[in-house]
Amino acid sequence: MKIITLLATLLTTGLAFSAETYELKVYHLNSADSAGQWDAWMSAAGLANLKKSGAGKVGAFRVRPADGEADHRRFVLAVYPSPAALKPVDGAAVLPKQRNGKAEAYLAAPPKEPAYTRIESSLLTAFPSFTRLEDPAGDGGKERFFELRIYENPSERAAALKVEMFGQGGEIDIFREVGLKPVFFGSARIAVNPPQLTYLVVHENEEAQKAGWSGFGKSAGWAKLKKNTRYKGTVSKIHKHLLLALPFSELK
Repeated sequence: MKIITLLATLLTTGLAFSAETYELKVYHLNSADSAGQWDAWMSAAGLANLKKSGAGKVGAFRVRPADGEADHRRFVLAVYPSPAALKPVDGAAVLPKQRNGKAEAYLAAPPKEPAYTRIESSLLTAFPSFTRLEDPAGDGGKERFFELRIYENPSERAAALKVEMFGQGGEIDIFREVGLKPVFFGSARIAVNPPQLTYLVVHENEEAQKAGWSGFGKSAGWAKLKKNTRYKGTVSKIHKHLLLALPFSELK
């Protein structure tokens, strides 16, 4: 009876913890000009609009420059305490003319010259073993960057097993042991190619990234875990994105 009473108290006082909900959006912007216009709009109004929709922390990122063709995509991660916290989209928020010329150019782009090809969106539920985003609380220094990974799974069972592998299997613990710094883990409720899961880690610099993944691959814990036949074949495809926090991002 004491346990039941304690649980009831936790629920009624708001102390019971539930998994967070994440919305991850990818804006496939068409040019450097469009990306600049998007940045202006997001800084001037877009982030505030997400807050009005119930979001807590909001991360906004650009793709880390690399050799080859320029990548103008923008990634936005909005954190919600629960699915119930998501409020209906307020169309009125984008109707007024923007004072910032670039922001207005983004919203007023003509049909033949749109700012983006489309917006890709995923709705994620935090892992049972990692129910809250861990804010890296950085200053967005020149060398710090984020690594976003999306794991597609061959079946719903494989997806559930991979989530279990990260949590009960101890894969997240191995991350921490070797110096990899996790930010969030989420299972896709709605996504382009489900089933899939997504996670984000942060690196202080390129050397830290290399050392972290090298340490992970060489760790005794991973050597043992990857031999566990229960988790064989849980991932069919991996997408990796290296990201830099934008100046107005709340995750840096």
